[in-house]
Amino acid sequence: MDSKQSAFAALPKRVPAISDGRVLLDAGLLKGLRKQRGLSQETLAEACLNRHLCVSVASIKRAETGKAVLYRTARHLATAFEVDVGALLGHAVTTALVEIEQSIADLHETVLATQTLRPIDDDVIRYVLELSFATDVLGAAIGPEQRASLVAEIERLIRQFGGVPVVRPGDVMVAQFGAPQAYRSDSERALLCAQALSRERFARPGHGIVLQLVRQGAEASAVNEALPPLLGYNRSDLHGNAPVHVAQGLVEQLRARFEFSLSDDRFPAYRQCLRLRDLDENAPRPLVGRAVEVLQFKGVIEATQAYQDGHVVYIRGMAGIGKTRLVSEFFEMARQGGFVCHRSDVLDFGMDNALWPLGQLVRSLLGLGTQLQAGAPELESALLRLKLADEHQLFLRVLTGAHRADEPLKYSLAQYAAMSNEVRTQGLFTALLQLLLRVAVQQPLLICIEDLHWADAALCTLLGKLLDATDEAPLVWLLTSRHEGDPLESALRPYCSNPMSLLDIAPIRAREASLLADQFSEVDPTYRADCVKRAQGNPLYLTQLLSSREGVFPDSLRHLIQTRFDRLLPEQRRALRYAAIFGNRCELALWREALGQPDYLPAADMRQGLLRETEPGHYLFVHDLVMHCLYDAMPDAVREQLHGEVAKLYRERDRSLYAQHLLLAKDPTAFDALLVAMEEKLQACQYDSVLALGQQGEGFAERAAGSFTLALRCGQACSGLGKTAQARDFFQRALALAEQPQERIETALGLAPILNTLDCLEDEERLIEETLPSARALQANTALARLYQLRGDIYFPRGDYVECRRLHEESLSFSRIAANLETEAKALGGIGDSYYAQGRMQTAYEVFDQCVRLCERHGLTHVEAGNRSARGSTHLYLGQPEQALRDAMDAIVCSRQIGNRRAEVFSRLTAAWVLVATGRDEQAGQELTDALALARGIGASRFEAILLEGQARVALREHDRARAQALIREAVALVERFALQRYIGPWVYGSLALIVDDGQLSRQALAQGEALLTQDCLAHNVLRFRVAAAETCLLDGDFAQASRHAQALAAVAQATPCAWVSHHVRLVEVAGQWLQGRDGSSAQALKVLQRESERLGFVATLPRLMQVLNLADQGTAS
Repeated sequence: MDSKQSAFAALPKRVPAISDGRVLLDAGLLKGLRKQRGLSQETLAEACLNRHLCVSVASIKRAETGKAVLYRTARHLATAFEVDVGALLGHAVTTALVEIEQSIADLHETVLATQTLRPIDDDVIRYVLELSFATDVLGAAIGPEQRASLVAEIERLIRQFGGVPVVRPGDVMVAQFGAPQAYRSDSERALLCAQALSRERFARPGHGIVLQLVRQGAEASAVNEALPPLLGYNRSDLHGNAPVHVAQGLVEQLRARFEFSLSDDRFPAYRQCLRLRDLDENAPRPLVGRAVEVLQFKGVIEATQAYQDGHVVYIRGMAGIGKTRLVSEFFEMARQGGFVCHRSDVLDFGMDNALWPLGQLVRSLLGLGTQLQAGAPELESALLRLKLADEHQLFLRVLTGAHRADEPLKYSLAQYAAMSNEVRTQGLFTALLQLLLRVAVQQPLLICIEDLHWADAALCTLLGKLLDATDEAPLVWLLTSRHEGDPLESALRPYCSNPMSLLDIAPIRAREASLLADQFSEVDPTYRADCVKRAQGNPLYLTQLLSSREGVFPDSLRHLIQTRFDRLLPEQRRALRYAAIFGNRCELALWREALGQPDYLPAADMRQGLLRETEPGHYLFVHDLVMHCLYDAMPDAVREQLHGEVAKLYRERDRSLYAQHLLLAKDPTAFDALLVAMEEKLQACQYDSVLALGQQGEGFAERAAGSFTLALRCGQACSGLGKTAQARDFFQRALALAEQPQERIETALGLAPILNTLDCLEDEERLIEETLPSARALQANTALARLYQLRGDIYFPRGDYVECRRLHEESLSFSRIAANLETEAKALGGIGDSYYAQGRMQTAYEVFDQCVRLCERHGLTHVEAGNRSARGSTHLYLGQPEQALRDAMDAIVCSRQIGNRRAEVFSRLTAAWVLVATGRDEQAGQELTDALALARGIGASRFEAILLEGQARVALREHDRARAQALIREAVALVERFALQRYIGPWVYGSLALIVDDGQLSRQALAQGEALLTQDCLAHNVLRFRVAAAETCLLDGDFAQASRHAQALAAVAQATPCAWVSHHVRLVEVAGQWLQGRDGSSAQALKVLQRESERLGFVATLPRLMQVLNLADQGTAS
C-alpha cells in the first residue's frame, strides 16, 4: 500500500515515535544520562553485558543518532539507567496510538474514493480479503429507519478500516479488503475491523467472524461453503465478544501484530485470533539461519580438494525460502576454492525432452553455449580437446542437439534409432560419465541442478547413476528441490549410496535478513527494518517487499504478487503476461516477437522484483511461484488467447511446444498438432516424449478414441522402448481404426514383429495373409518386401526351408524394385538362413557375406549383427576358425552397441562353438557363461539348452565328468520341455550319448537322435549328431555303426563341399582302422588328420576319441 494511503503509515507530519517492532528514544536524554555517569558508549555496552542486559555498541549509536531501536533495547537501557522506559521515549506510545486511530478516521474516505475511481482490470483474476460475519441487525424486530441507521453504522465502521461493505442474502454481511487495488495492510486492517465489529457488538455475540482470501467475483455459494460452521461457532470470550477465525494462509503474515491460538481439529484450516499484541512485545519467530550450512559446504569443498572424493549436497526447502540464493553463495565459495562450476535447471514447462537439463549441462561443460544451432564441428573439437572416445559423440550430439547442418536428422540418428531403450540409456550414461570424469581430472567440479521436484523418472534415474559413478572423483553435486515432489528417496536413493549432506532450509534469522536488506541501499533504513520484520525470514517475501518501494505487504504470496503486478504500467503488465505464458524461462527474442516490439527490454522495476537475467537475452522469474501466480491471475479467455498467439511463434521452431500451447489455448487444432509433434519426436527416437504427447492427446477423448495416427504412433513408441505388450495393444487399436489400405499395411508392419516376439506365430501369419492383397493392389513394394520377409521368418522354425527361402527371395525381389536397402539386407539374411538349415554351408556363406557387405556399405548396423554371426557359423563348418571367431566377436560388439540382446546371445554362442572346437576351453567357458546369463535374462530358452551343451563339452575336456553329465542332462530336459527337437534335439542327444557313463542310456539317446533326423531338423543337427554318434560307437568298439554314421554324414555334402563333413568322415574311418589293427599306415594317416584338425579348427570336436588316440600315441612312442 502507498505510504500516503496506508492507515498505519500516514501519521501527522513528523517522524513517528514507534514503528513495527522498534521505538525512537530521546537521543539528547540518552547522551545526558550516559555522560552524567562518565560512560563511553563502549563502557556502557560492557556495563549492560555485566548485568545480563543485551545492548550492543551499535544499538547505543543508533539510539543516540535518532534511529529506532528494538523494544528490548529500550527496556534494557531504561534498566541500566534505572529510569522508567516511558521517560526515554521520544514520543509517548499512547499519543502515537491515538494518532494512528485518528489517521484512519481521517483517511478512510480518501482511500475509498481513490479505490472507487480506479478502473477494474478485467484481464486479471483478483483475490480479495473477505470478512464475513452474522449480524442480528438485519433481522431484528425494529423499524426500517432504525435498521437503516444501524446498517449505516456498520458500513461506516467497515469503511473506516478501508473495507467495502457487501450485504449478502440472509443475515450475513461481508466486508472486502484489497479491491480494486491491493495494499500491504489489507489483512491487518481487516483483522482490526473484525475486532472492532466484535467489540461494538455489531457481529452476533458469541458467533464466529471469518477472515479469508477469496477469488473476487466467485459465486457466494462457493465462497461461503465452509462458513456456516464457523459463523455458527457459539463460543465467546470473557467479555462476550464474537471469536475471529483467520484462514491459516494469512496467519503467518499477521503473527507479528496479533496472537493466534493453536490449530483446532474442528477447523484445521483456520486459527482463532486471540488478541492484538502490545507494541513493545516481540512476536516469536523460528530462527534457522545459513551460517551452519555455509560452514558445512566449506568443509565439503575442502575435503574434496584434500581427498579428491566426490560428495552430494542436497538443498531442500519450501518455495521461496532461498535455495537459489544459497546456491549462488556456494558457487562463489567453490570458485574461490579452485572449483569450476556448471549449472542447469529443471523446468516445469518448455523442456525439449526429459533429459534437457543434462543437455544444457553438457553444453556448459564443453563450452558450446546455449544457442548453438549447427554445433557438430564445435562438439567434435571439444571432444577432441578432452580426448573423449568417438563412441560417445553420438550420445552427446543427441543430448546437446548439435547435429550436422548438412546431414538430415534421420540419417544422423540412424544408429541411435536402431538401439534398444536400455542401450540408449546406457550409452547416454557412459558418455555423460566419461565427460564428467575427463573434466574433473583437470580441475575439481561443482555441478548444480536446480528444481529437481520438476524432474521425471528418466532424468532422476540417470542422475542417480551418475551420482553413484562419480563418488571417487573430485566432483561436488549441488542439487535443490522442494519438499513437495521431492525425488530424493523415491527416485535418487535407489540408484546411489553416496555420502550426502542434506540441508533442509528453514527461514533465515532476522540478522541475516537485515544483511540481505542492506543490499537494497537505496531503500530507507527504517522501511528496510520494517520489511525484515514483516518478511519473517522468507527471502522471497523480503526481496519482493524491498523491490516495491512503497511497501506492499504479502498477505499471502498470491496477494503479494498481485500487489506488485498492480503497480506496473499497463505495457509492463502485458509483457509479464506473455512471459508467464512462455513459462518459467523466457527468451528475449521470442518475447519481443510476441509483444510486437523488436526493441523491448523489461523495465528495471520488473527485473528487480519479478525477473532476473540468467544470461544475455534470457530471463527467469525470480521464483516459479511468481510465474504461477501471474499465470493463474489471468482469466481463462485471456490465457487461452495468449497461448494461441505464442503457439504461432513455435509453429516452425518447435512442433512439440507449438502443440502444447495450442492445447492450453483450447484450440481445436491442438490434437492434429500433437500428432505432428509425435511424428517429429519419433524420428528423433525420443520415444518417451512421443508417449507423453500421446497422453496429452488422450485428453481429446472423442478424437483420441477414433484416431488411427495416435494409436499407431504410440504403438511405434512402445515398440522402440521394448514395451511389447503395450505396443501390441496400441497396434491392435490402430488396426481396428484403420480405414485406408495403406493404414492397415503400416499397422501390420508394426504389429507383425511384435507378435513374432511374443511367439504368436499363427496370429502373425494370419495378419500377413490379410495384408498382402492390399499391398499388392497398391504396388507397395517396400511393404511387400517386408511382409514376405516376416512371413518367411515364420516358416523357418517350422522346418519348411524351401518355402522359407522362396518367401525371402520374393522379399528380395520387391526390395530391389523399391530400392530399399534395409529390406534387401534382411531378405538376404533370410535366404542365407534357409541354406544353412539345409547344410549348404558354402552357399549360405556366400549369401551371408553379400548381406554383411551390404550392411557395412550403408550403415545398417541393426541388420548386420545377426547376419555377421551367422556368417561366422558358416566359416566354422568350412574350416576357417580365425575368420569365424573374428565375425563372432565383431558381432558381439555390434549387438551390444544397438542393444540387440538376442543377437548378442547368438554371437556369443557362435564364438563359443569356435572356441570349443579349437580347444580354447577357458575362453569358451567365459563366453558360454556370459551368453547363458543373457539368455536367461531375456527368457531365450532355445539358446539356453545349446549353451548348456557347450558347457558340458568344456567340463568333459576338463575331466569333470560329473559336472558334464549334469549339464547335458539339464540341456536335454530343456529340449523336451520347450519342444526344441527340430532346432537342436539330435545335436544334444548325440552329446548325451557321448558324455554319460550309462551304456543303455547312451544307446537310447542315439536312437532318439537318429529318429529325429528324419524330421525337418536344422542341418547342424546332422553335422553334430553324426560326429558324436560315430565317436561314441568307436569308443564302444562298434566300428560298423561308426562307419555307418560317417557315411550318413558324407551324404550331407554331396552337393557342395564342406570341410566339417570331409574331415570328420575321413577321421572316423581312419580312427576305426587304427583301433582295430593299429597298423603303421593308419597311424601315419591319423597324424596327418590331426595336423589337419589344427588347421581347420577341429582339434576338440571328438574330445574323448582324441584323448584315447593321444594316449595310445604316447604309449607307442615310449
